[in-house]
Amino acid sequence: MTGPPLKSLTREELEAEVLRLREAMYGVDAEAQRVQQQSDVAFLQSVLSSSADCIKVLDLDARLTFMTDGGMRVMEISDFNDVKGCPWPDFWTDQGNRDALAALDAARSGGLGHFQGMAHTYRGTPKWWDVQVTAIRGPDGLPQRLLAVSRDITAQKAAESHLAASEARLSTVMETVPVGILLAEAPSGRILMGNRRLAEILGHSTLYASSSNAYGEFVAYHADGRPVDAQDYPLAQITSGLCKKAAIEVLYQRPDGERRWIAISGEAIEDEQGETVGAVVAVSDIGDRKAAEAQQDILNRELSHRLKNTLTLVQSIASQTLRNAPSLDAARDALAARLVVLGKAHDILLAGQTDSASVDQVVREALSLHDDNGRRFRVSGPSLFIGPSAALSLGLMLHELATNAVKYGALSVPNGCVNVGWAIDGTGAAAEFWLDWREQGGPPVTPPTRKGFGSRLIQRGLAGGEVALRYAAEGVECTFSAPLAGLRVDV
Repeated sequence: MTGPPLKSLTREELEAEVLRLREAMYGVDAEAQRVQQQSDVAFLQSVLSSSADCIKVLDLDARLTFMTDGGMRVMEISDFNDVKGCPWPDFWTDQGNRDALAALDAARSGGLGHFQGMAHTYRGTPKWWDVQVTAIRGPDGLPQRLLAVSRDITAQKAAESHLAASEARLSTVMETVPVGILLAEAPSGRILMGNRRLAEILGHSTLYASSSNAYGEFVAYHADGRPVDAQDYPLAQITSGLCKKAAIEVLYQRPDGERRWIAISGEAIEDEQGETVGAVVAVSDIGDRKAAEAQQDILNRELSHRLKNTLTLVQSIASQTLRNAPSLDAARDALAARLVVLGKAHDILLAGQTDSASVDQVVREALSLHDDNGRRFRVSGPSLFIGPSAALSLGLMLHELATNAVKYGALSVPNGCVNVGWAIDGTGAAAEFWLDWREQGGPPVTPPTRKGFGSRLIQRGLAGGEVALRYAAEGVECTFSAPLAGLRVDV
């Protein structure tokens, strides 16, 4: 559009033309501004619609005046008019309602209202929300409306609940297992958790060391007496990446000075990629086991000692029997009988599972092979226990006496018998053991013309003692005596 030439216009016409052009320019600017404002509003609405938060505008009485499209989706509202003007606090119940009212008061006062609570959607679905309420101020700076932003944290709460349940189960397991448990993170080795049983074993509460370098606070020793270094512990080795499993047995020193043997075994905790993210160790009190092992070692050495003594005795019996026997058959019978007596004496020792044997039982077992009618021997004496060597010697001596009685003495005739009695003379270190063998009802006896192994065995007597052997008209009499203390100590 073109106007008349400016030079042909009067002053009045020129001023009118300038006014017209100015109005046209203002109209263009206003249109451009309107278009820009529409674009900004559309952009803002797009941003709000894409948000998963429930964004609401309330009047100062907390009634709903606006809700974003995203908010209606998460609240399961299809038409805002269904809730427009509704009091927003009424969506909450019990503690949630009280928290909502408190948040509104804080916002109206110019502050920030914040709380978490559970409320149902418009369709009744229960959800957890994290809520913030602030004031929308007018030109005068005073609150004109309220802005409430609610974020759905239902999944987060479910995860927290699941985690809490898992931690509760873990705590229950840790407090009920019969071993001490320690958890540490990797790679630092920082101790995260220890159970009550661990405190009972170590004698102190869990030391929450900040790293594996601080494990030196635990005082322990290897079997050879060397102090355990901080990096020797399974937790340190595993969390540092040296291995996936480790174990050690140490002598742990408790705060009260008592030392206890403990076993520590650990294993790595890995993530989905197989990387070590932590470690767990089990700590067991093995003091009883170590004591049992030490006792077993003593028993093994004692057994070895006894076996050597027994083998030496068997070798001596066999050698002497074969050397003095008139024939091979006689040697076989004599050796068999003597070994049976030796075996019975060992049975007495093993049956009692002790380092001593009852004199009464040793006597009766040694003579049982020769008691053909159950009335051949009259045995009497006080209850007394002697050591293994003395028990073996006493059993063999009584066997030899009984063998001779069967061949030549009281047991060679139907009505013959033997009285065997023992006693203790004196007290304390001076006490002596006495045993008498007296045959009755047998044929007259005379001293042997030659002494075989049996006779020498009898006359050798008990260790450190004396033997008195008499061939009386009534029958053989034999008295053994020896210091009681010597009979009770095995050599």
